[in-house]
Amino acid sequence: MLDNPRDFVIYNSQIVNQQIGESSPGMKILFKASLPDAVHDSAAQEEASEFLPKTKHGEVLDELIPWSQQPNTPFSVLWLIGPKSNLAHLATRRVPESHIAASFFFPSAEGAQGGYQSARRLFPTIAYQLATHFPAYEAILEAKLRRNRTLVSKSLQIQFRELITQPFEELVEPEMFGRRRLIVVEGLEESKSPHSRCEIIQILTTQTRGLPFRWLVQY
Repeated sequence: MLDNPRDFVIYNSQIVNQQIGESSPGMKILFKASLPDAVHDSAAQEEASEFLPKTKHGEVLDELIPWSQQPNTPFSVLWLIGPKSNLAHLATRRVPESHIAASFFFPSAEGAQGGYQSARRLFPTIAYQLATHFPAYEAILEAKLRRNRTLVSKSLQIQFRELITQPFEELVEPEMFGRRRLIVVEGLEESKSPHSRCEIIQILTTQTRGLPFRWLVQY
């Protein structure tokens, strides 16, 4: 720990080395509650995208990057409602990786990871990805999860407030985030819980305005 130490004595001292990251207790809790296969650059999503209907969305994609980076827009969520397609996957490939803050592609309702529980993993998965981009945010999350390990199992409203909204409200310097980044959510219809679907729509519609992100939601 000390380079070339000499000529000193330390009495009754305690050295604490606290590291924030996947090995820290809070981040371990968050990782276990997340769904890594739902992230856009996972091997599972690379394979899944090959089976989606291929459609052309040139105009939408051309507008997506400028909109996602604008500091002031009349809306922070872009809803794309229509037939199942590969649009969200194309967006994550077209937008530079450094501009993507997080993503969540709901697994098929018929798959092993789908069904009723996938919605409960949405916000922990997003929060874990955001923590990899913003160290100050990660430190706040770590402290929160050390105090209350059950946050990841709370209602969707509480998860969003405690894991995303409140931590970013504590980071009161907007300029620290630089440009806006994009969060992509796809396949909400795959959740088997109508209540969870409605709750997620309500949260994204009413509680994302003050956050430094743009949301692309394909439903």
